[in-house]
Amino acid sequence: NEWLNPNPPERPWYRFSSSTPARSPSFLAEVKASGTLAADRVVIRNMPAEHASAKVELERAQVRVSDLRADVFGGKHRGDWRVDFMVKPPVYLGTGTLDSAVLGQFADAMHQNWVTGTASAKYQIEMAGLSAEEILDSAKGDLHFTMRDGSFPRVLVSSSPLHVRRFTGTLTLRKGDLVLQQATLESPT
Repeated sequence: NEWLNPNPPERPWYRFSSSTPARSPSFLAEVKASGTLAADRVVIRNMPAEHASAKVELERAQVRVSDLRADVFGGKHRGDWRVDFMVKPPVYLGTGTLDSAVLGQFADAMHQNWVTGTASAKYQIEMAGLSAEEILDSAKGDLHFTMRDGSFPRVLVSSSPLHVRRFTGTLTLRKGDLVLQQATLESPT
């Protein structure tokens, strides 16, 4: 909190001095740094990434993560993220692509057998907040995807799982609602 909060706490009631302390900039507002981060393995919740690397810049309480690369679910991720801690609440912006992900690995990470096949996607997302709840409530974004040669084991068509030759569309997230738009699903059956 001290790093993110540029305002010092209010003076306790028992201090009698009438002078007001000068507001000092937060730690993040004064630090300028840049470099490269790399990790063999990163896990965020249940989502693992291998061979992750990124260029990171911090200046004026703004973090820029560029050329973020990682092997994710058997595919390749590449993206750019920015975080602005100068505004309250902080704002997070991300764009990127994921190529040739294995959807069965994604389903396994969710502990749900709900999808198989491969997919590629392009995303953009904007969020704001300090808590996970604030961030999720404010999230808005678009995911353009193409799925190939897979299935939805929990969706039954004539007592068989729905098989997919190709599925394309856009998932839009606004105010907690996911909307599927401009979708086309080709099935061998």
